Amino acid sequence: MDEEKMNWPAVLRALVGHIPPHPLLAELLWQRQEDLNKTRKAQPQGAASGPSHSA
Repeated sequence: MDEEKMNWPAVLRALVGHIPPHPLLAELLWQRQEDLNKTRKAQPQGAASGPSHSA
């Protein structure tokens, strides 16, 4: 049983990929990425190109 407990991080890494050593930092990065995605979706298509100057 103890051997299984010691092996679970390796099993998770194999299934999921890289597991960050600091879960709180990973959570903050994930939240930031989610917020960036929301703001990108909320902006209209023309807003990203910047102001247009007509002469």
